Amino acid sequence: MAEQKFRVCQVDERGRLTGAALDGVREMIPEGGGGWSAERQAKAQGYWVEHSEEPPTEKTKYGVPVVWAAKRALGAQIPVQPFTPSVNLARRIITLPRQIGVSYFINGTETQPGDFNVPGSDARIVTIEAKAASEMYVLPSIFRWERHFGTISNRALWASDTFAGRVGEKLYPILPVEDRPNHKWYEVREGSAWNNQAGGTGAVRWSAFGPGAKDINGVDTYNRWVVLESGASAVVDGGEELGMSFNPGTPNISLEVDISEVRKNASLEIYFGNRTGMLNDKSGTVSTIGVRNDGTTSSMRDEIPGVPWLRNTNGGPSVGTWRFDFLDGLIVITSPGGIQVVHDRSPLDPAKYGPFCRIRFDQPDSASISAIRVYKSPEA
Repeated sequence: MAEQKFRVCQVDERGRLTGAALDGVREMIPEGGGGWSAERQAKAQGYWVEHSEEPPTEKTKYGVPVVWAAKRALGAQIPVQPFTPSVNLARRIITLPRQIGVSYFINGTETQPGDFNVPGSDARIVTIEAKAASEMYVLPSIFRWERHFGTISNRALWASDTFAGRVGEKLYPILPVEDRPNHKWYEVREGSAWNNQAGGTGAVRWSAFGPGAKDINGVDTYNRWVVLESGASAVVDGGEELGMSFNPGTPNISLEVDISEVRKNASLEIYFGNRTGMLNDKSGTVSTIGVRNDGTTSSMRDEIPGVPWLRNTNGGPSVGTWRFDFLDGLIVITSPGGIQVVHDRSPLDPAKYGPFCRIRFDQPDSASISAIRVYKSPEA
């Protein structure tokens, strides 16, 4: 047996030879060559088409999936599920899979399988898309990925807050009961100042509105963020009170959030560019990730204009540093494991955005944050 390169004849959806062939296929074949065979055809194209009145009983044949082409509907398209391209952000390389029935495009240009080098060293968004290779195939949905190469190099660490050694501290003060009758429910109040122990010199305070407590079974109970052994967390269900705001002065920031513990599954929401510090202010742009308490997974996905639904991506372990880079309506999210997605809300209308940022878990007592850092341009 010798490894050789040969050409495999193609067949159409009716099983007829098309006169074309597939190049570059290698396998162990008898010395001296060998012609077309059903098994080689199946392995070359990645599936086997069965033409019959009734569905085939076999799920696989020749080691590949069986696709049923009913004789009463021989023109039916063959479904194909595109593989996700792999991306090495540090080396600026996109690796496109080789897959029968699928063509891949980079920034609108059809690109051959294998490694594609993103030129230059600047920061840029690259769009990858998978499409059916011909009318013979059909994809179940839109498959498009946007990836951000390079870094926003002009942003310096501006402010930080770390929570080690602060167990029991309430980041937002409770308003005394006697002061509440004269307090407007929507009035924003400031809380703890950021300590900048992880770097930065910016003057930042946590802020929220309301008394900071609610009646639970007759007990006046604190319902904002408090520092636990594992970090800062919202431990009591308070709806929108599960979030806290701060003012970096601009929506164009890079935000690093160190998640130190996940006790139950939840969504982490980050709002950029809110016009006020009110907890129910959703005037800015939100990005959401899902944190999981299984120790190995998190949930994130691309959000692209004109694409109504994109698949969730496993970002790897939820615990670690999450980074959110916001620039003029484009949000690049990088998980602790280096997995990246892009939320495209561009172009940003500066008149519609404010200076506040808001961070919120949608479930009480779900996760803790050990530190948070803000980077921004000196001109911002």
